[in-house]
Amino acid sequence: MKNRFPIQNKKIIFILSFIILFVCLLWTMLIIFSQSNRLNKFDSKKYEKKYYESQWAVPNSQKPISDETLYTYAGYKYITGTNPILVNPEAPPLGKYLIGLSIIFFNNQSVINIIIGIACLALVYHIIYLITSSFFYSSLGVFFTSINTLFTDQLIHTPQLEIFQLFFLLLITICLMQYQKKKYTLLLLFVGILLGCFFSIKAFILHLLLATIWLCLYFISLNKAINKKVILSIGFVFSIAFIIFTTSYFNYFLQNGTLRGFLGVQKWITLFYHDSKINIFKILGSYIPLILFNKWRFWSEGYPLTSYSSWSILWPIIYIFGIYSTLMLKQNQLTRSLILFVGTYSLFLFFIPVFPRYLLLLFVPLTILSTVFLYTITHKYIYEKK
Repeated sequence: MKNRFPIQNKKIIFILSFIILFVCLLWTMLIIFSQSNRLNKFDSKKYEKKYYESQWAVPNSQKPISDETLYTYAGYKYITGTNPILVNPEAPPLGKYLIGLSIIFFNNQSVINIIIGIACLALVYHIIYLITSSFFYSSLGVFFTSINTLFTDQLIHTPQLEIFQLFFLLLITICLMQYQKKKYTLLLLFVGILLGCFFSIKAFILHLLLATIWLCLYFISLNKAINKKVILSIGFVFSIAFIIFTTSYFNYFLQNGTLRGFLGVQKWITLFYHDSKINIFKILGSYIPLILFNKWRFWSEGYPLTSYSSWSILWPIIYIFGIYSTLMLKQNQLTRSLILFVGTYSLFLFFIPVFPRYLLLLFVPLTILSTVFLYTITHKYIYEKK
């Protein structure tokens, strides 16, 4: 290999990478502490009062509460023994149990989002490093993730559930990459466990459909055919995932819940979303103009065009470059699971009522793929064969 830039020094690259990571950490800490009210002590009476005056307890209430408040109250109730089907049963319980643990250990509901957020940045670094073996580009991926308003909003408007989903998605990606490299069947067990946790955060049926398409495509592409190995791998992973998902309702079963009743709850949740009266045809693909132009149709009466206060010009740049990177990296074996997730999740978003924070699971994989593509083109430019 012939180096076009003999001045290049690994020590300088390492120092620059360290500076980038330090800036990312400093930026994240500034965001966290600029919202100091988020670190106040948890007040159970205040949240209980808000809940019982809200739309969740009083029809047509004039004192609606946000999802953050709802998840906080639900997390507190779950961790103190309440049956999870009695408060906010529309979403599975794991994310709210994590929020409840934050309340128990830190007397604050937001700390868990901060911990998981920083862990997600570490996982982004690790994934890029597994693909590129580059400290610099791994740090660069962390930088672009940390400045994205979709990520920072998960640290400001806490607690939210998408950051937990992202955490498990990144862990699944790492396990799939290691499985491709080492072919250890044990890694499929970890994929199943993590997938079960992913299912246990938000609307189960929708995310089951998402994961089924994603992982079926992944295992088929990995084996180049639908064969016995593919069927066994998919069956094993999803069997473990269903066990973990069911186990997340442990408090329901401890309080004499039955498997039949549990399945009835899942049916009720499915009907709850089905009966939302949202005209899907009016919001098809609304996430695309949201990303490109900050205009999207909200699913309230009249389906008005609205904008998002935290939209950033980086959104269309990362999206367009990320999609281009996805197309250009299709021959890279280690990016296969992420590329297939981006394609599947884009299809998923096209057909559902979208809220901006749902885009977190699209933008972080796109950022990783963009960074890997940047590495490949600059590496090819700097080093050429004799």
